[in-house]
Amino acid sequence: MNKTYNISTQSPMGNLNGILHLFIEKEKLQAIIEFNGKKLNFYNGKFISNNKFRFVGSLKAYFKKINYTAEGSFSDSSIEIIISTNMGNFMLTGTAA
Repeated sequence: MNKTYNISTQSPMGNLNGILHLFIEKEKLQAIIEFNGKKLNFYNGKFISNNKFRFVGSLKAYFKKINYTAEGSFSDSSIEIIISTNMGNFMLTGTAA
């Protein structure tokens, strides 16, 4: 099952709008977040309960390694995620595209 959401977040660079693609295969999750033409890939997500999930990993951005934990929930119409990193916390909210 695949889901797509129009998302937004407040960042140190201001308000960012983008797209989140969520790929669900049995109990595995993958997400791709697109902001300003750049893609961030999140792998090995796991369900915590029904529609709640967690991703843990690291991204390489601007020559830095960014460790993260992303936890959130989704429905057919909306998604909400809190991403905790070693550079601060970010909340993503969105509605189905």
